Amino acid sequence: MGHFLEFLSLGLVSMCLLWKGVRCVHEEYTIHAPDTVSVQEGLCVIIPCNFMYDTNAASSGSPLYGYWYEEGKWTEERPAVATNNKMKPIEDYARGRFNLSEEVENGNCSLIIRDAKETDEKKYFFRMEKEPDAKFSYIRPKYVQPFVNVTKLENPKIQMPGNLRAGHQVNITCIAPESCALKRPHVSWKGLPDQVKTGTRVTQANNFKDHISVFSFIPSAADDGQELTCQVTYGEEGQDPLYRNETVYLNVSYAPQKLRINAEVIRSNTSLQNYTNHVRLTVEECDTVVLRCEMEGNPLPIVTWQKIPQSSRFNETLDDELRLTNVTMQDEGEYECQAQNTEGSASVTFRLYVTSRGAWSPTVINGVIVGLVVIGVIMLIVAAILMYKKCEREGKVVIDVESYTEQKRICSINSPVAKECNSIGRNQEEGKNVSQAQEKMGKGTDEIYSEPDSVNYVSVIFIPREPHQKVTSENPPTEYAEVKKSQSSDFTRSQADI
Repeated sequence: MGHFLEFLSLGLVSMCLLWKGVRCVHEEYTIHAPDTVSVQEGLCVIIPCNFMYDTNAASSGSPLYGYWYEEGKWTEERPAVATNNKMKPIEDYARGRFNLSEEVENGNCSLIIRDAKETDEKKYFFRMEKEPDAKFSYIRPKYVQPFVNVTKLENPKIQMPGNLRAGHQVNITCIAPESCALKRPHVSWKGLPDQVKTGTRVTQANNFKDHISVFSFIPSAADDGQELTCQVTYGEEGQDPLYRNETVYLNVSYAPQKLRINAEVIRSNTSLQNYTNHVRLTVEECDTVVLRCEMEGNPLPIVTWQKIPQSSRFNETLDDELRLTNVTMQDEGEYECQAQNTEGSASVTFRLYVTSRGAWSPTVINGVIVGLVVIGVIMLIVAAILMYKKCEREGKVVIDVESYTEQKRICSINSPVAKECNSIGRNQEEGKNVSQAQEKMGKGTDEIYSEPDSVNYVSVIFIPREPHQKVTSENPPTEYAEVKKSQSSDFTRSQADI
């Protein structure tokens, strides 16, 4: 039995000596890395790693190479997923996305995975090599092999207090997973109130980093129900950007406002008319009146109706709608709608007038008054027109017939040239000047009012076409002629005793 144990020990020692690059005593070889790291699709993750090796088995002048492999058996021909050895082949799916730390010589074996994919979810192990004999794979069960957990890319999360109150400042936060990329995620807000400033910071908890954007503002009633969106953009140079967003609707509490009363009048089971935002209304006895109180408020206000003054027919009610059936004179008065919630209260009043059946309502009375006023104005206008016409008929019109040529000549009945002037006068009666006079006389025929036998006087000036004899008198006397209105003629004829 003792010989068997001795033989077994010698066999194990021989195997250790024959296994190139691996020593049976591994106290000099250590590694520190997490068992598991998580990353969301499209983002990047760093597996922090530090290692030590047996420096006595390595030459100081030899380069130190590090390799990351998928979990499994190592062979010299197997491609790595990341290495600093340019001669080593790389897995196709990992090329350009998996990178080993550039500080391997200092014992840094950290692995960076960019643009993580679902197929990257597996275990990986690290191996180091340095000539001549320091060659070692850090594998289980003694050494850790980190597991990469890949999850779906999540939307950012918006955090806010449970209740936003109008007029009270509040902080709203958007939280997005931080990426290990050199370019941090970009957070933008949509639907922010004007003049709101945002701030960003990065926090870390449970080995996870979060990118946080926060802003403060004072909400108002107008912000209630508004859409607020937080959008996060991931990406590096040469990589298509990834967008994720989260949308919430603001729930702002505010006191009741914009109260109004709408009324409906029902007569003989028929709705007569709806009145929107009215403050007073006149109805008849036996009508049915429906008053509806409308308002805005959050949370939904509680409505209370009360009558001023109080009536034995009316009891305070808690309902948006107040229905008055078969109204009587006792129902006349003011009705107040009061709305109240946790943020405050507001009220609005409505005046109801009730008239007896058959009686004239104020509306009808006002219509009659307006009609009478209009009729009176029309009658005054007609009377004024008739008065004006009458004045025109009773007025006396004096017609002067005047003509002008290069020289004026006044013919007197007693002048030596009376015969000539008389002839000229008769010619001019038939001529243009007399025609003009007749036209004026014709227009004024109806306007000249006198007794049939009355005598009227008119000034007549005779103007010759070509004067044959100069008149010696500088101021010729004015002659008069008797003029009588002819009943059968359209114009007045003049007769002169020459």
